[in-house]
Amino acid sequence: MSNNFNYKTLQDLQQDIKNHNIALNCATSFDALQKPVQLKNHAIPNSVCAHPMEGGDAISIGIKSGAPGPLTFRKYQRVAAGGFGLIWVEAVSICDEGRSNPGQLWINEQTLPGFKELVQKTHEAATAKPIIVMQLNHSGRYSKPQGKHAPIIASHIPELDARFNIDETYPIVTDEYLQGLVAQFVKAAKLAYEAGFDGVDVKACHGYLLHELLSCRTRQGEYGGSFTNRTKLMLQIIDEIRAAIPNPKFIIASRINIFDALPQYHGFGMASPGATEPDLTEPIELTKAMVARGVELVSITMGNPYFIPHINRPYDLGAYPPPEHPLLGAYRLIKSAADLQSAVPAAKIVGVGYSWFRRFSPHIAAAVLEEGKAAMIGFGRQILSYPDIYNDIATGQIDSSRVCVSCSKCSFLKRDAGTCGCVVRDAEAYLQLYRDTYPRHCHVGDAAFGVPQIERDANTMKKTAIITGGTRGIGLAIAQTLSAEGYNIVITGRGKEAQSLPANALYVQSDISQKQARENLVTETIAHFGRIDILINNAGVAPANRTDLLEMTEESFDHVLNVNLKGAFFLSQLVANHMVQANITDGRIIFISSISAYTSSTNRGEYCISKAALSMVRALFADRLAEEGIHVFEVRPGVIQTDMTAGVAEKYDKLIAEGLSPIKRWGKPEDVAGVVKLLCRDEFAFSTGDVINVDGGFHIRRL
Repeated sequence: MSNNFNYKTLQDLQQDIKNHNIALNCATSFDALQKPVQLKNHAIPNSVCAHPMEGGDAISIGIKSGAPGPLTFRKYQRVAAGGFGLIWVEAVSICDEGRSNPGQLWINEQTLPGFKELVQKTHEAATAKPIIVMQLNHSGRYSKPQGKHAPIIASHIPELDARFNIDETYPIVTDEYLQGLVAQFVKAAKLAYEAGFDGVDVKACHGYLLHELLSCRTRQGEYGGSFTNRTKLMLQIIDEIRAAIPNPKFIIASRINIFDALPQYHGFGMASPGATEPDLTEPIELTKAMVARGVELVSITMGNPYFIPHINRPYDLGAYPPPEHPLLGAYRLIKSAADLQSAVPAAKIVGVGYSWFRRFSPHIAAAVLEEGKAAMIGFGRQILSYPDIYNDIATGQIDSSRVCVSCSKCSFLKRDAGTCGCVVRDAEAYLQLYRDTYPRHCHVGDAAFGVPQIERDANTMKKTAIITGGTRGIGLAIAQTLSAEGYNIVITGRGKEAQSLPANALYVQSDISQKQARENLVTETIAHFGRIDILINNAGVAPANRTDLLEMTEESFDHVLNVNLKGAFFLSQLVANHMVQANITDGRIIFISSISAYTSSTNRGEYCISKAALSMVRALFADRLAEEGIHVFEVRPGVIQTDMTAGVAEKYDKLIAEGLSPIKRWGKPEDVAGVVKLLCRDEFAFSTGDVINVDGGFHIRRL
């Protein structure tokens, strides 16, 4: 079954929680979410927090950019009107070089009036009396102030360095630069205080600079190595802010990563490199150290949204199919927050991981609060799609047509356009930006999620087809035909380059017999076009030498079956999982086999075996994927005029003339492509598992 959110009732969700053997309860009342949260010098009117969601919608004031823009005001006024008790204003840069994009908010003397107005307008729109906190940040390795990557790194992290082609010679930021950031953070905090914010968050999460320092075990100098050194800068900043703003009512909070989940590096909250579950030893010690300095509010998160986003925001649709059920990812976040709250009861832990639960999120959240597993509940993506969800929590009536559907479009926009918003639920503000950013694969709305379908331009409705072995012969003919039909095309081949491909084709060098190559193919396709709708398994090889069955070598057998059978099977498995998780309910997987699936050729037995086995693969996938709405077919070409048959052309000329098949001519690659074109259309919606012969009638038994 799909890992998508398919729960029709709360009971369905509860049953799946039970099936996964995890300790999550569902409250029947939402009262716990409406209770005030008492800080030392403030009363937060309820227990629901609007978490920071960086919008990238700043404007320029004078010569400096970074002031709140119209979309910034709109977002926070909507959230305030929605009744949230705590409003955590998104990542605001402390300096120009530390901005993640030109549209990131940046507080400075010139932008200060804009922030004052933001606080004022937010309070005016509020239905409660919210506490408003500004998140202060330096983007570190994700700095891009002029729109081009300008990383500032505290250490070399191989899997993250590789994303920006950073090699071992790239300079690490100096201790002197880091020491200078203390004054920058203090200055930003004082400006936030002047603007009327109730407090600031010293941000140390999601791969940004202060977070990266927390795992700098191999860094030399004052800010690396020991736990004391790695947390030194962050704690210095907290101390200096408190000294500069002695008003006890001014809140100092922090949003911290408690589990980095990096596959190779020894990140923060990890017992060892590649650890798959959190080790909260150091996060607990850091939280205790912050509480000792007067920090009360601590919001937790995990992972890195630029690298492994399924860790910090469980989703159904995203940059890649998540390797775990999103329910398990949400539970990891909720349980870890509970463990931290238990270990540091003096802290007010703001829990996360709730947006994925859609309309059932208040049931999960209220139970967490009732059980004392967090002090507050934070909603991130949910505030973009459903900014007034708190008001509906208060009435007990959640509108399922407005909840976040974890489609990741807001994250894609943030990554590629720099601006973040809900394309599905807030189309008025963000749909056109999404269309402009992704003109070739805009896909807004999905009936399976209960999302209203939004009218799309013709060029935003393209499906994507992968054709393996598509650089020549049958594969190239299929690629050209589907391209003419309007599909986005991905073609694989073994060479570094390919000639005469369709204009809209993406070429990926790939040996499908290799696991890594198959994974790279799927990843590149999704990254480029956002989805995979059709897989044409066309790649195939013949034996290097035709030899008698009794003389066939293991090397030849392995080579032919690794490409023709193993490669096709496991690539189909990868693509099928993507289709299921992406909720693509009209997908196609088509196997190009051969009349050799049932015709004996004793001088190329390995080829016959591979095609016969491939026929069973077609039957298996058709059977398994029917319930997912994915159709599977096999096309069996006969004698087709390609370079693969060029060496035996004289033999087949004679056989065809003698009546090898009722239609006495060579088949053409276009004959096969025409059948594939029809199978990809909707006319075959009630068919799956079929074998289509393209052989001039060769399959007919004749006397």
